[in-house]
Amino acid sequence: MRLTLRPVELIGPDREGRLVFLEERLVAVLSKLGELHEDATGHWFLEASFTPTSRSGAGPFATLEDALAAIGTGLNASPGIR
Repeated sequence: MRLTLRPVELIGPDREGRLVFLEERLVAVLSKLGELHEDATGHWFLEASFTPTSRSGAGPFATLEDALAAIGTGLNASPGIR
């Protein structure tokens, strides 16, 4: 399973984001946490998930790779998604 990323600018204090795709299907939206989040600054947060087994609001993840691994785990556990 190959996830691809598209950088996006978000409105709000956390400006840097990524759209996460599986092939041409949008599966998640991630944001990089800003200074407002103190100890979690620079970590990634799952703002929205469009898979049955992943839930929005997961994180923070220390790295983008950690966030993608969590999304991949959710996709692998979702029946019928490949």
